[in-house]
Amino acid sequence: MIPVSPSSHQKTQDRSIDDSEDDFLHTTISGVKISRSAHLLGGENIVLKGGGITIGAGATIRGDLSSPCNIVVGRGVKIGHNVVIKPPFTITYTTTPDTPNTQPQIEKTPAQLQIGSGTVIERNCAINSPKWIGLNVHIGEDSVLNPGVTVHDNVIILPGSLVPDGMVLAPNSTWEGKPVRLLDIS
Repeated sequence: MIPVSPSSHQKTQDRSIDDSEDDFLHTTISGVKISRSAHLLGGENIVLKGGGITIGAGATIRGDLSSPCNIVVGRGVKIGHNVVIKPPFTITYTTTPDTPNTQPQIEKTPAQLQIGSGTVIERNCAINSPKWIGLNVHIGEDSVLNPGVTVHDNVIILPGSLVPDGMVLAPNSTWEGKPVRLLDIS
């Protein structure tokens, strides 16, 4: 479990992250704010690495789908209201030699998801099992990252975007659309 205790805090400029001083619990980690209505399921599998992390109202981090410590959130990450984050899985298909005509067995093995320091995930995003989210990434509100996505450092995903399964977003690039298309790379 992530230990939390109430205390006062300063408001940030990003209204999609926090609305009221009374809405947050503060952990024993300096500067970490978690909304009272956020859901950190399987908290023992979620690692908050450093201060300045904010988790907004109604956000859900699904640590209960992984084990052990498979969601790592970097320093200064901001997670907006109603964001859902699910960890990635490795899927293995197996069949047995003595029963070749049967359906293959499907085995899901949890993998680690790292959300890099300085990343902002705006409200109402669905982070559905990406492989990696790099440093200083900005994911606009109402965006969806599908399974197997890799988002490199300093990427901007504009609001309302859909990143399809397995896509790799290059460092220092800007993306938009459903599905996303490259707008700029620097």
